[in-house]
Amino acid sequence: MVCAVILLLKKKLPFKICRSDFYLNDQCGKFFTIGLPLALQECLTQLSFLALCAFVNRLGLEASSGYGVACKIVNFAMLIPSSLMQSMASFVSQNVGAGNQKRAGRSMFTGIGVGLFFGCFVFALVLLKGDVLSGFFTTESAVIRSAYAYLKGFAPETLLTAVLFSMIGYFNVNILVRQSRLSSVT
Repeated sequence: MVCAVILLLKKKLPFKICRSDFYLNDQCGKFFTIGLPLALQECLTQLSFLALCAFVNRLGLEASSGYGVACKIVNFAMLIPSSLMQSMASFVSQNVGAGNQKRAGRSMFTGIGVGLFFGCFVFALVLLKGDVLSGFFTTESAVIRSAYAYLKGFAPETLLTAVLFSMIGYFNVNILVRQSRLSSVT
């Protein structure tokens, strides 16, 4: 944000930006109460991945390399649940904003169904053919074994995230919309 402000100040714009344009108002408090829990959630998630990475790095080169290979596969596998969460947030916010709470609720279950459909496919692929997937990234058999061992533990998560991410997309938006309605009434 600081870099963006500096760039805005240095650019020639059709309007003038001065220090008095930056101040705290009522909206800042609302943004803070909404954004802080979401930021904390993301921070804790990233810290857990950092701790996991630090732990795996102490297990040796093969385990560390296997974890790195497995993470590439995991990142690819998480594209569908992540996309569902983002589209769920958009769809739910539109429907809750339009007062169609029932449709927003149905969309969460539709998202869970679609996520589980793809999640079951990814679950089977990762659990049964994780060694083949790992072989796309390395030829070392010890690294492939380490990656496959990690992927076997990850496989159930493909089903769990299919449900969880759709629910997160639904509930985060639903709570945010309700909070904004309550604050605009008061």
